[in-house]
Amino acid sequence: MSFKLETVSDQLKPCNTMLRVSLRSQTFLIAGSDTTSKYVCEFIYYSSYLTLIFMDDDPVATSEQVQNLPFLDACIKEGLRILSTIALGLPRVIPERAVVGVPIYTLHSDPDIWGNDPDVYRPERWFDVEKVTVMHKAFNPFSSGPRACVGRNLAALELSLIIATLLRRYYFVLAEPEKPLETREAFIRKPVRCNVGIQRRDV
Repeated sequence: MSFKLETVSDQLKPCNTMLRVSLRSQTFLIAGSDTTSKYVCEFIYYSSYLTLIFMDDDPVATSEQVQNLPFLDACIKEGLRILSTIALGLPRVIPERAVVGVPIYTLHSDPDIWGNDPDVYRPERWFDVEKVTVMHKAFNPFSSGPRACVGRNLAALELSLIIATLLRRYYFVLAEPEKPLETREAFIRKPVRCNVGIQRRDV
């Protein structure tokens, strides 16, 4: 925080500096909490793919531990791909004053990129060495460019830490495994409900 204040102190008055820091902090905490909780819910729906996260005997994951869990990373990316926060994408105004946009749902469902099963949750696709470069270029859950989500790195770390800790400590069983996850479309696409049973692991 002090480094942030020193960095902008030459350009802003002290009161405005504190206001900017406060507003940025609120953006990270408030905007990120809604989307992160949505993704955790969706991941629990697919949690049968990861029955246990191995983190020695630590009850809570650390950033160092989750950086070396490639399959967890693939599972999170696959969830972000299938159930992106904003399905329609953000509109942009080009110099000709036309409004354009690329629907993220369409981009994340292109069979030419994701194979013949783009609607299937299959984290293993991220280990296809022949397609992974193209998939990363098309992977756009936080938008891109100068107006991309400012908290995308924080969100990615939060998801890894929360999911790894939950799966380390609990079993999750879907109450209705045959029922698809129902979502509601608004500015943010959210799950309507996800009923699960939870049991503490003996760790």
